[in-house]
Amino acid sequence: MGATTWAIQSRAVAHIDDGSHIVLETLGEAHEAPPQAETVSARFALKSPFRSTRVQLTLYEEGLLAVCVDYRGTRRASRTLDLRYLDPRPRISRVLSKRMLYCCAFSAASAGVFMGLAAGGVLPGLVCLPPAFALGAAAAIFGWLFLCRSGERSVFRTRNGHAEVLVLFATFGSLKMLRRAVPAIVNAIREAGQAQTD
Repeated sequence: MGATTWAIQSRAVAHIDDGSHIVLETLGEAHEAPPQAETVSARFALKSPFRSTRVQLTLYEEGLLAVCVDYRGTRRASRTLDLRYLDPRPRISRVLSKRMLYCCAFSAASAGVFMGLAAGGVLPGLVCLPPAFALGAAAAIFGWLFLCRSGERSVFRTRNGHAEVLVLFATFGSLKMLRRAVPAIVNAIREAGQAQTD
């Protein structure tokens, strides 16, 4: 049995560590020819509102999933995944970047303290306002990072060995589309598995 593994770096919907990735793997018997993608059954466009990345998922009735990643309008990768060898039960988990949330809250609270000291006349405005603005900007950055790193992860694995082969991560702006795509992928995997056993 041969195996081919691809890793597609995206910065939007699929996420591993601090980047965004889609990991694909196809397993097949050496003598068995893979099916050809001909008839499209569904398309899903996963876009990140925080990054200039778009991931196009295309399901084919032949039991294939095509994944195309565009970054700032440029095609970065395009791969096709054979669904016959995947487990139709994805692992779905929510990811919350607590560190960024705590940093955001601390920076915002500190900025509020300096603003309060200036407004109450405890310290001169020239002393309090610069650190208050700097901390406010830091709070905005940490808040943006919190939104980029928090979301929902859906992991598809192989039937045998349970190796992770498709990892999709959606931030708040793309959660709705991912939640539509995952059930469609699950159904396609089940149909592809049934067609293989028939």
